[in-house]
Amino acid sequence: MASDNIFSGLKVVDLSSFIAGPGAAVILSDFGADVIKVEPPSGDLWRYGNKIPVEPQSDDPYQWHLANRNKRGIVLNLKSPSAQQVLEKLVKWADVLVVNTPHPARKKLKLEYADVAQWNPRRTGKGAYVTTSLLAEGVWAAGVMIAAALCDAKLPGLHDRRNPASAVTNVYRAADGTWFLLAVTPDKLAGVAKAIGRPDLLTDPRFSDPAKLAANGHELVAILDEVFGAQPMAHWYDALSGFTFAPVRGPQEVINDPQLKANDIVVPLEGAGGKLTSTISSPIQVHGVAKVPARRAPNLGEHTDEILQELGFDAKGIEGLRTSGAVPEAKEHVA
Repeated sequence: MASDNIFSGLKVVDLSSFIAGPGAAVILSDFGADVIKVEPPSGDLWRYGNKIPVEPQSDDPYQWHLANRNKRGIVLNLKSPSAQQVLEKLVKWADVLVVNTPHPARKKLKLEYADVAQWNPRRTGKGAYVTTSLLAEGVWAAGVMIAAALCDAKLPGLHDRRNPASAVTNVYRAADGTWFLLAVTPDKLAGVAKAIGRPDLLTDPRFSDPAKLAANGHELVAILDEVFGAQPMAHWYDALSGFTFAPVRGPQEVINDPQLKANDIVVPLEGAGGKLTSTISSPIQVHGVAKVPARRAPNLGEHTDEILQELGFDAKGIEGLRTSGAVPEAKEHVA
């Protein structure tokens, strides 16, 4: 790892599973942090997400590498009493501990903040207990609508593209079948009308003021349907340049967008094998700072002995941990 990266030297223990917690650790790893992924003997179930029904099916564990690239892996059976000595050393080694185990299980496994903070009180001299939740993140992402509800605002119903609240914030289909979203404010209608070759709309009495435009929006939609349906998307890319619009794309189309590689949104993935030659970078860029090149996520328990040795366990100590069941041989889950 580069010695001059933002989080070079930062030590992170990732005890979380599935997506959100591991994803937070990935962001740190992208900028040079040394992240140790701790898994139970059967492995994080997200290793096998590519075989879980509803998820897109693949022979390649794409979700696993997306959420756990650049990490080292250790197997630890936290249900074994002997595992506590390993956990304590991991916590003392770490600057950051990431946990998303539900609180009842967290309490049984002695992973609550009060359990581990006693072993390592440092950051700015004293550690801080930082939390978030998927509920909080979801409410934040939908913040505009939730804030509207908090002040008893009138919320819109389901979008009806033939009778939208605004005809210039709506979806339309080009001649080649491409759907696209046009999203401009009503005061930009004049510019749109000229751009699409329909300046006559500016003098049409049905759309002459905001009130009439709102009342006759369905008629304007019908006109725009005909206009946009007469030319392919390539034409509208040029004609609508400068306005806010974008084609509606599915995942297979999104990955072919040249902007993804040009902006390092999709990056090469080293060593994963199969068809996994690229992955998605975290959405934060720091100009002048290159992220760590993405390398495959660890095999189950791949770095167990290496990490235990770094923590101070000798060969006899490691064998004792294996005998006690604290660090058993990894057992791959059969999907």
